[in-house]
Amino acid sequence: MSLSDSRIFCVIALVLGSSVSVYITTLDGPMPRPPDLPLVEAFVPVLIDAPGRVQNVYIKETQQVRR
Repeated sequence: MSLSDSRIFCVIALVLGSSVSVYITTLDGPMPRPPDLPLVEAFVPVLIDAPGRVQNVYIKETQQVRR
């Protein structure tokens, strides 16, 4: 396969891939809805002074915490 054949193959693959992508994005199928999330009335920001990763969280959802 020569360099010219490789370029032609790449152009055809690019055009075909773009055409399939445009076709898929223009389908009129149902779009998934984002999930219904509960409203948080008393939002409290949590500030971290040191960089790093949270590895474990030892509280349960809706559990009361103190400062």
